[in-house]
Amino acid sequence: MAVKVSAVFAPVIAGLFGLAPAAALAQSAQIPSEIMGRLDVLGRFAGDAPSCAVLGYGLRDPRAFDEEVSRYGDRVGVSARDAMAAVAAAKTTEDRAMREKMDAAMAHLDEQSADRALNDAVEELATKCRRAVDDPVGSTLMTPPLGSIPTVVRRYVDSLLEPKGRAGWQTPFILGGGELARTVGACETRLARAQVHSALAPLHQPYLFAPDVQELVDPYFAKRQAAGREKPLGLGAAQCLRLIAKKTMEMQKAGN
Repeated sequence: MAVKVSAVFAPVIAGLFGLAPAAALAQSAQIPSEIMGRLDVLGRFAGDAPSCAVLGYGLRDPRAFDEEVSRYGDRVGVSARDAMAAVAAAKTTEDRAMREKMDAAMAHLDEQSADRALNDAVEELATKCRRAVDDPVGSTLMTPPLGSIPTVVRRYVDSLLEPKGRAGWQTPFILGGGELARTVGACETRLARAQVHSALAPLHQPYLFAPDVQELVDPYFAKRQAAGREKPLGLGAAQCLRLIAKKTMEMQKAGN
């Protein structure tokens, strides 16, 4: 089942950024267009912030942002009420648009043909998030995660596609290793501890994976082994060992 960003983060979004109601924008016609442009940008930063949280951005106390908006209004001769109302209107529009785009992208996680659209949507969001934290006012909204935009995008997209076996690091060999780990887990109650250790040894050879991949495959193999434990195969020890040998050969073949 696809996960909706709006469902997960609705409480955060509802309580974030205590800006003035958009209805107060009635006086916005009095604000010069270049100033309205800046307020619109700030509002879009605020609208993107809740979605940025899924990429690892840390949300700050929204009062600091509110204060910066008020200060900007003071500097350019716009009342705090009008400035915050303009920001609130842009925030609402951007928040809705970004959540709808992300929900649409994640509605088809089961379909490999939709992976490109998912990556594009996440990249667009990540770019907007980075622009916000690079802005002197937008930076009061949130703190960035480690890594460049491509790194942040890849990390999040892979986290969504890993359960589907389509993360960028999930090579045929690694997927075969996951199947081997699952089979060992499903047979654990029929095997001695030494046999389990021996069966998993091909997954833990030194220098088998690059360090950045190793930190991903270790928990992946552990999760697949745990999944096997939850669904034991009900085979005898000899049958289990034959099946494990078969899965080992399939994994090694996939790596060639």
